[in-house]
Amino acid sequence: MVTTVINANPTVVELGTLDASTKQIPVEPIPAPQHCPLCFLFTKKGKVGRKLVSGAQAAQFYGVESFDSKYKWFNHSTVFANAFFGQANNVVIERIVPDDAATSSMILYLDVALMDIPQYQRNADGSFVTDSSGNKVQKTDGSGNPITAEGYKVRWVVQAHATDNDINANFGNLTTKTGSMTDKNGNASTMYPIMELVADSPGEYGNNAGIRLFEPKKDEIPANFIAKAKFYPYFIQVIQRADANASTKVVRTLTGGEKLMFSLKDQAVSPTTESVISLESIFLDSYENETDTKYPLSYSDYGKIKVYYNNIDTLVGLFHAKESATYDSSHPEWYDFTTNAADKHLFNIITGKSTTGFEYDTYQIDTSGGIVPGRYTDIWMQNGNDGTINDTIFAAKVSSIMDKYLDPNSEYMDTAVNLETVLYDSGFDINTKKKLANFIAVRKDTRVALSTFDATTGTVLTVAEEQSVATALKTRLQLFPESDYYGTPTMRGIVVAGTGKVRNNPYTKRVPQLLEIAIDSAKKMGASNRKWKNYEFASAPGSVIENLYDLEPKFIPANTTYAMWDIGMVWSRPYDTNRYFFPALQTVYDNDTSVLNNWLTVNAIGELQRIGWDAWRNFTGSIRYTQAQLKDRVEQFVRDKVKDAFDDLYVIEPVVEFTALDDLRGYSWTLHLKIYAGNMRTVMTSIVEAYRLDDLQQAA
Repeated sequence: MVTTVINANPTVVELGTLDASTKQIPVEPIPAPQHCPLCFLFTKKGKVGRKLVSGAQAAQFYGVESFDSKYKWFNHSTVFANAFFGQANNVVIERIVPDDAATSSMILYLDVALMDIPQYQRNADGSFVTDSSGNKVQKTDGSGNPITAEGYKVRWVVQAHATDNDINANFGNLTTKTGSMTDKNGNASTMYPIMELVADSPGEYGNNAGIRLFEPKKDEIPANFIAKAKFYPYFIQVIQRADANASTKVVRTLTGGEKLMFSLKDQAVSPTTESVISLESIFLDSYENETDTKYPLSYSDYGKIKVYYNNIDTLVGLFHAKESATYDSSHPEWYDFTTNAADKHLFNIITGKSTTGFEYDTYQIDTSGGIVPGRYTDIWMQNGNDGTINDTIFAAKVSSIMDKYLDPNSEYMDTAVNLETVLYDSGFDINTKKKLANFIAVRKDTRVALSTFDATTGTVLTVAEEQSVATALKTRLQLFPESDYYGTPTMRGIVVAGTGKVRNNPYTKRVPQLLEIAIDSAKKMGASNRKWKNYEFASAPGSVIENLYDLEPKFIPANTTYAMWDIGMVWSRPYDTNRYFFPALQTVYDNDTSVLNNWLTVNAIGELQRIGWDAWRNFTGSIRYTQAQLKDRVEQFVRDKVKDAFDDLYVIEPVVEFTALDDLRGYSWTLHLKIYAGNMRTVMTSIVEAYRLDDLQQAA
């Protein structure tokens, strides 16, 4: 076939430049280590839910006071969180909030009353004429009677939602209500909601977050901004204070500014930046970045904002109409607007003056029962409350959350976003300890470490009581076997006896001896590069307890240890006259000849489970590969993942096969993750053999 191209106008077609050098830069998430503890915490602030954080991020997001033993939010769980951060281990934190906690909020109303407003004499620059005492001189008629003009007396009123239920039901849906003033006709004034702000989470911390609202100075407005914009620009500052008696600190925007220019007109566009600067549209994003990891994370005290643009549109129309009736056409330079109704959004409702400093004739801000917005007027949120903080409420909330780990349809089953892999019992009561076992019920990548110590009572148990608690905990863990199909009992649980005090720590209460194992596990397995360190703590000298002292129980009879081993306990024994150590880190797996009876190995197996999920996520949906190609690629993917991941303690072989069912279905494959691990050797037979010295010499 011959195609003829007819071109009556020969020319060069310019397609532009193809930039083949540009590569997309991937946005990396916060690194999640293999050993990724889940810690439940009372905190000063921070959004409800869970978040993967480093120590520095935790202090910023939840408030550094949350991790200080001097403050009410600190409890036995915080001890463990601090220990993990001390080992540079990123942690998944779930904030626990009491049911009676309340979220701070702010409702800014404008109380409006129709009034006869006194009129005052003006100087040539529009300022008021004053007498020798500094009082404004009122205009009078020919008979000396004071002149007034119909206008509006307004009062800025700050209120707050009474409860979180009130916020949930009414945020964004507020309507006008009766005000506290009386107008010229004897009628009650009307309060118009102008703006709502709500803190990002419950807690009294929000009562120390606030704003300032003010108009710009003449030199703070770009040239011709007013003429082009047709709306009045305002500034907002976000402020903070440590407490009600502390000085105010201005919070900078993400771009480093101390104030943010905005408009109270819906969808207002800046003529200089050509971007929307309506307050509701820009406020939150100007102060926080909690999701885009390409840029530095920044946390704001505010969670929601609502601007009632319809009310504002109505009010500026009323105010502009009244001011137009007294408009001095001989001095248009005093005003930012004309008498044209289209200019109504050039009326400054916040402080009642033009950008030249001209104070309006018919708009009077009452100072007796409200606030006067301005550059130095602090407006604080209100009604935030931490609620009742105690160990009983803490345990009840944690128990409720743990029920979700029994539900295969729970959001906690998605391993791509739920990065927690290990849960340590920091000293919960016995009923909550049993609930913690749910952590390993459905997901196969998780591990749980339980302690016999109850920090809520602080009681030191006898050896018999230690055994009793451990038996109950192992019984609960055994409800969740590794595989019904293969008949594999529970292995991903460990029960540690005993208690002690933390060395060189302001927290003086007793903690579980499990804390020592948690610290060692974090040190070995907690790096964000997902590679174990060459740190040996399963045997001496790493097994010697370094972080705790005043250990209990101090002595366990030899015949008792046999029963303790059989019920899967881990306990400490004297290493020398001054120190204790853990002779073995066994799991609750029943067969102590198996490699599954070891805490390190079950952690490695948990990571292999996650790698299996990663492999599926990376290869599912592809139609490109043959069976042989898919096998090669999946196996290589796993090899790359496990390379240097486990401190050379294991040999791991990935094997992809296509079973008869896989061949029949055509859409599936089977990945075997084979791990070869060493047995934990815990028993030594000691024999002293006596020989004659002559025998040695003869042998030589």
